[in-house]
Amino acid sequence: MQWLDPCPIPEDIGKLYARYFTHALETLPGFPSSIRSEMKRAILHGHAWKFFLRHPAVLRQIVRVLTHLPLLGSVANPAMRKLVSIPCGKLLDVGCASGEFLALMSAMGWEALGVEPDPEAAKSAVEVLNMKVIPQTLEAAQLTEACFDLITLNHTIEHVHDPVNFLGKCRQLLKSGGYLAIITPNIDSLGHKAFEDFWVHLDIPRHLHLFSLSSLEACVTRAGFKVVWRTTGAGLAVMTHRAGLELRARGQGGPRSSAFANWVSALSFYARQEGRRYVGEPVGEELVMVVRRSE
Repeated sequence: MQWLDPCPIPEDIGKLYARYFTHALETLPGFPSSIRSEMKRAILHGHAWKFFLRHPAVLRQIVRVLTHLPLLGSVANPAMRKLVSIPCGKLLDVGCASGEFLALMSAMGWEALGVEPDPEAAKSAVEVLNMKVIPQTLEAAQLTEACFDLITLNHTIEHVHDPVNFLGKCRQLLKSGGYLAIITPNIDSLGHKAFEDFWVHLDIPRHLHLFSLSSLEACVTRAGFKVVWRTTGAGLAVMTHRAGLELRARGQGGPRSSAFANWVSALSFYARQEGRRYVGEPVGEELVMVVRRSE
């Protein structure tokens, strides 16, 4: 496990998100957009989405199939392979950003609610995707305990000051037997090894804690959860490689490769990562863990 020291104090943390990617990607010149995000936007604003809204069972089966296809599975939410097997109920997405995941889960039949402290991102989720979002932190949201069947933390836990206490709060909000799904950067990833200080998921000073599979499992166990499923995901490999090249070029100077060469290199990096992950090495850019509330 790695952590940031010195760490921004809670009173100042909001200042770090004034130009964050959740609502202002266009203000970050040179930062490569995620293929996964672009595909989600295209689907959510396409004509076929209206059909899925009327037929959630069809969408659920399509998502189930896609999660087992190597390339398409990597551009989906990496926890979906397990989540599609959980019966629909009440869902809380903590750190829901602009609401794309909330919209997908809602269309699949979940009663979805988001919590998002970034007011601009929360506003986008409500006004563009018509999602229910509380524009506050989890601690300030005043939610009813033992209310949710599933809580999702999609690149959220790395932003909090006290991960174990934060997980404990999530446990209080879950019903008995409820599930918690966590996705977070993996410090044992191939990208971290390749780019070291220029690994984009360090994201100093916003990322306060970074985990390995073992340290994340230690945290969830300490908070009262039992691990159901754990893996790593390669869906961010292309974005990670392209961002790493950009950050290293900025930091070290020197000539830059052509856009075509960068794409070829990034796709090769993805293939290596997916291949090593397929044989069981925990080298994906994201940790993916589904846990259950233990009594």
